[in-house]
Amino acid sequence: MSWRHITAGLLVVLTAIVVQTALLNRFIPGVSPDLLIALVTAAGLVGGPPRGAVTGLFCGLFTDLMVDRLLGLGTISMVAAGLISGLLGQGLFRENFVVPFLVGGVVTACRQSLFYLGALAFGVHIPFGESLTAVVIPSICYNGLLTGLLFPLWQRLVRRLYRL
Repeated sequence: MSWRHITAGLLVVLTAIVVQTALLNRFIPGVSPDLLIALVTAAGLVGGPPRGAVTGLFCGLFTDLMVDRLLGLGTISMVAAGLISGLLGQGLFRENFVVPFLVGGVVTACRQSLFYLGALAFGVHIPFGESLTAVVIPSICYNGLLTGLLFPLWQRLVRRLYRL
């Protein structure tokens, strides 16, 4: 992979972060679509666990550095999301129209669960029932839908960046 591809990939991640934080967090109060989880899911589905994890690493690092919260926890959860989507992509028929929707929802649920457990480990109390109904379930639906709708675009982009 050349520096040009790495730079292009980083620009895609930064652009997704800017679009997400500036525009998309205004649609549904309390829940915002996660373009980065859609990108990480697509990278995992298209390129397998290693590429999903690398994409998750960069997405998580940038997010952790831009958002004031538990530093590192977002990175760990994004890397795990990339690995999970890559593993699911190896066992499922990726080109099936429904798979990106389902994998996007499953990956979001895993990421939210890992983040919740990590926050508890760091002593941050998050009310489980409240967060489940107000954030987790809507996020699973929202990100599953977003991943499915954006998957063809992300798929072309990931294949071009990684030359698959």
